[in-house]
Amino acid sequence: MEINHNIKLSGPEITSLWTQYQSDSLNLRVNTYMLHHLEEENDGIRAIFQDAIATSENNLREIESFFNLVHYPIPQGFTEHDVNLDTPKLYSDELCLKFLHEMTIHGLSAYSVALTISTCAKHIDTFSQLLTKDQLPAPPLWDSDVSDSTVPPFSDKLMMYLTGFLFGTAIAYYGAGLGSTMRSDLVLNYEHFILEDLKFAKDWTDFMVKNQWLEQPPKATDRRKLAES
Repeated sequence: MEINHNIKLSGPEITSLWTQYQSDSLNLRVNTYMLHHLEEENDGIRAIFQDAIATSENNLREIESFFNLVHYPIPQGFTEHDVNLDTPKLYSDELCLKFLHEMTIHGLSAYSVALTISTCAKHIDTFSQLLTKDQLPAPPLWDSDVSDSTVPPFSDKLMMYLTGFLFGTAIAYYGAGLGSTMRSDLVLNYEHFILEDLKFAKDWTDFMVKNQWLEQPPKATDRRKLAES
């Protein structure tokens, strides 16, 4: 006997799917760019990126099917207009692989822009000094794996979206560190950096709204407004 499934999504479920669609569509564009510029002899890395792209494409189809079932609009997300595959190679293959690994953990790929560099550099320098003071090795930087190309492969919208996501991730990490550390000097650093990132998050939101780069998920029906009409 055929079973008819009457699917109803809750508000948090719709928001989660909407956000995931944005993330997967962004992943698809960034990973496609990186795959396009991988060296031909790196078959292993190429296969990993092909699998990541296939995963994003499948996720997008699944989310679209959910929205279609409940008659919700499909988000625009990020399209082929947000990436230029013909720009010069920007990252080394090793950095691309490291990038994919780290961002897979967060569920996103990322691309940094000049607005975030000074803040990130200050945070890195502070923690590197603390590690060095305690005679502990600081993690290596990947600066040398970024080329000198000045041609942006991604749209401003895509870069800004990822920038905001990375700052949100940093706040979560700092919060976890703040809750687990027993060193008073680290507590002060964590608190200071969280406040800095929260200030940036507000500026980021204002900037995204001003440029109409934030897609708003469908809202619930305003019953009070309906009753008054």
